[in-house]
Amino acid sequence: MLTMLGSPRRCCDGLTRRETLKAGALSALGGFGLPQFLHASEAGHVVPGKAKSVILLYLLGGAASQDMWDLKPAAPPEIRGEFRPINTNVSGIQISEHLPLTANWMHKMSIVRSLNHKAGCHNCLPSYCGWELPPTNQHPTDNDPPSMGSVCEYLKGQGYFRDEPRANGPDDFPAYHYMPTWLGWGQAFRRAGPYGGFLGKKFDALTTECEPYWDKVGHQPLPGTPQTVRGEPVLPNSALQDGITVDRLNLRRSLLGQLDDEVRRLESLDTRAGYDRAQQKAFDILTSSKLRACFDLKSERPEVLDRYGHTLFGSSTLIARRLVESGAKFVNVT
Repeated sequence: MLTMLGSPRRCCDGLTRRETLKAGALSALGGFGLPQFLHASEAGHVVPGKAKSVILLYLLGGAASQDMWDLKPAAPPEIRGEFRPINTNVSGIQISEHLPLTANWMHKMSIVRSLNHKAGCHNCLPSYCGWELPPTNQHPTDNDPPSMGSVCEYLKGQGYFRDEPRANGPDDFPAYHYMPTWLGWGQAFRRAGPYGGFLGKKFDALTTECEPYWDKVGHQPLPGTPQTVRGEPVLPNSALQDGITVDRLNLRRSLLGQLDDEVRRLESLDTRAGYDRAQQKAFDILTSSKLRACFDLKSERPEVLDRYGHTLFGSSTLIARRLVESGAKFVNVT
């Protein structure tokens, strides 16, 4: 019985070409694991990547790949996309007719056509968690694989980003942000996926809130005439109550710290660490002018606002750009 980054196979079953390539890659790597990689990186033998941050635009239930990136015009009608392919600025690559602006930037993009899965529904761990089959529990658990953003939050705390000093404690600017609100909010069903998983809740994203609204209240959209969702993501509890200054908030925090010291011995170390980080993150949201400025779209130029669009998705994407420009490592816009 063989298992190579996939389902178990008996030798007589044969291996797919892709699984064979995986095995060859593993053989080439040999014993070269994470410790050896980090050692080689510090010794200057590994050239760091140019990317400093990631904005993930996750279209939950979004357009199918055969309607956007891989139209397969020569395939039978039941397989190919229904739209017309257009040329891009890269010879030999065509994409959907509905992406004319993207076609001009194809030299800056990579299309991954080899990704596949066995889940014909939305009930798998969304977006990047590495489960081959849909799990039975769709709610987030402490045993789930961590999201990519949570891994970035963890690595930042370990000092693995070359452009930042090693973090010895909570940072006032989170590495991982999730917008416009938690996954599954519209269904009142919190879906698993974009969380810290087995790394711990302290590596969850800073998740924003929103109050979406529509142009036509009560309108039932027909196919081809979808509603336009408006609104902006906001920081949770981002406004200080009237009469509460930053100095007064610091005093309250000091008193809270004294009370916490009394119950520290009653709590486990892991639980306490997660609580401390969550408490620090909440305090930083209230006091960090750098973080709050990223969400202040009133300071943005009108032509930029028009270009991104006056929608919830457009506002979220613009704020994502402002966050990475200020030092965020991973921003998920869903």
